[in-house]
Amino acid sequence: MLERVNTCEARYGDRGLNMDHVPILMTLDLTLDRTPEHKSSNFREVDWEEFCLTLEKEIASFGVPKRLGTQMALNHECDRLTIALQNTIKRAVPITEICSKSR
Repeated sequence: MLERVNTCEARYGDRGLNMDHVPILMTLDLTLDRTPEHKSSNFREVDWEEFCLTLEKEIASFGVPKRLGTQMALNHECDRLTIALQNTIKRAVPITEICSKSR
């Protein structure tokens, strides 16, 4: 908030009789910043059946499931699943442009 303060002045001359405080005159810059425009995934508009089919195809490419015996194997499978989800989101989730007038 300090960058919003234009002036801040203690008005000792405006202090009334028997007052234990000093009036402070402060000028603030209250202009609103615009929201930057950016693109975002719109999960509200997703066709979930298409999403599930696309994800199913991505996961089917992993092959037959096997037992995970080490932490490295678990980490590798988690990475593969994350990539499959990210690819599915890129393909099946529509993109919405957020402009400065969006709420």
